[in-house]
Amino acid sequence: MTPDRESGAATVLAVGIVAGLLVLLAALMPVVVLLAAHGRASAAADAAALAGADTALGATAGIPCETAARVARANGATVVRCRQDGVDVRVDVTMTVLGVAVPGAARAGPPEDRPAVALRSASDGSVYGVRDRRPPQHPRAADEGGPPCPARRSW
Repeated sequence: MTPDRESGAATVLAVGIVAGLLVLLAALMPVVVLLAAHGRASAAADAAALAGADTALGATAGIPCETAARVARANGATVVRCRQDGVDVRVDVTMTVLGVAVPGAARAGPPEDRPAVALRSASDGSVYGVRDRRPPQHPRAADEGGPPCPARRSW
């Protein structure tokens, strides 16, 4: 029997294909991570803008851009710029991933073709047309930082 000169050629070819795929995977991994980070940055900007717009409308207490910054921080982003124009809030954020600053931006507020309505301005105290049907708090509940406890009626 004579030795075959092409013996083992398929093994070398298979090793070459696997090595090429690993190099391709290693090259694409940072791109995939950065694309995922861009989605997270956009989601953080959306959440921050919505929180800021709720504050601007009066649905929550506080300063709109401070609320937006707090929500962005909770989502792992940093507010680069926050602009409030009436009840519209525009937020630009960044997230640092793999040493790269990934941007995200969002705007929240009422639709441009409909005027904003101040919340809690109705005589019945409704928000978005929905009346708060919870029982009123005892005046001392606000001093203690929360609603009165039904089991403790010391006041």
